[in-house]
Amino acid sequence: ELSKFTELCQKRLTRKKQASLRKRRNINYENCLPETQLLTG
Repeated sequence: ELSKFTELCQKRLTRKKQASLRKRRNINYENCLPETQLLTG
């Protein structure tokens, strides 16, 4: 069960990393293509 817990933690961390990357990317896109935010969510 402990491995399952660590797996969940790792998934959560990767999700957070991806979210921050997506945010940064959206900020870069905002200047020229605001509609990309709607596509990515």
